[in-house]
Amino acid sequence: MKIFTIVIILITNIVFGQFAIDVETGIAGTTYNDIRIPGDTGTSLSLVDDLKDRI
Repeated sequence: MKIFTIVIILITNIVFGQFAIDVETGIAGTTYNDIRIPGDTGTSLSLVDDLKDRI
């Protein structure tokens, strides 16, 4: 399977004449994610407080 993937990449590179890699970086965070299910009378859930990492 690995050889097949490499062959496809090489053939694509020859046909199109270019090769590109897209890499993205960034910081993701949560500050305000309070929800209530259902609407006004339901159970309150805070995604920030209830799902904290334990680092």
